[in-house]
Amino acid sequence: MAIKLHKEQEKFAYKKYVSKFYFYGSNLTIYQNILNLMFKFKKNIKTYLSCKKNTLFKILHIPKRLDSEKINFEFNVDLSDSMIKNYPKSLYENKYLFIENILTKQSYDALLNDWPKSFYFNPMGKIIKEYNWGFVHKRKTTNFNFEKGDIKKNVVLKNFYQFLISQKFSNFINKLLKYEKNEYEINSILSTTAKGGSF
Repeated sequence: MAIKLHKEQEKFAYKKYVSKFYFYGSNLTIYQNILNLMFKFKKNIKTYLSCKKNTLFKILHIPKRLDSEKINFEFNVDLSDSMIKNYPKSLYENKYLFIENILTKQSYDALLNDWPKSFYFNPMGKIIKEYNWGFVHKRKTTNFNFEKGDIKKNVVLKNFYQFLISQKFSNFINKLLKYEKNEYEINSILSTTAKGGSF
């Protein structure tokens, strides 16, 4: 997750998502500050209305019937122990790790083919995070109860979330972090979508 944002990136984000006429700088006039507040207010109203529209669509949405194969689909990691063995060292040395094609092709296709409708994802509402998010689950607040809320209508994503909190996936994560000599588990899960031009 980014900690700092370059000033030029911040300027780009404000001008793109608030208004191309947005004033940027440290010595703005009262008039410029008032206009900026109006531009931000307009952006906030647009975000609010988008969320309300999505809520209505979610209430009216009747999910399509899935066959038993999709309902009972089991997700899997597509990495053998021999492939995994080099990852802990790389993670320790670089402080990050990118693993391409972590899921089996069948698992990837299952998510791709039954990804939730766009109205299940609300705008972040933050100018420097202009993409959509949804299906937030936290161990402490929801105790990963997937039998209520939006995820109940999205069976394939629900199965994926259940896979993420499974012992099978936990074992995989702990193989990557074995150098820490601790046991880890998933604490929170969130899904996001980004259209072209997202920031």
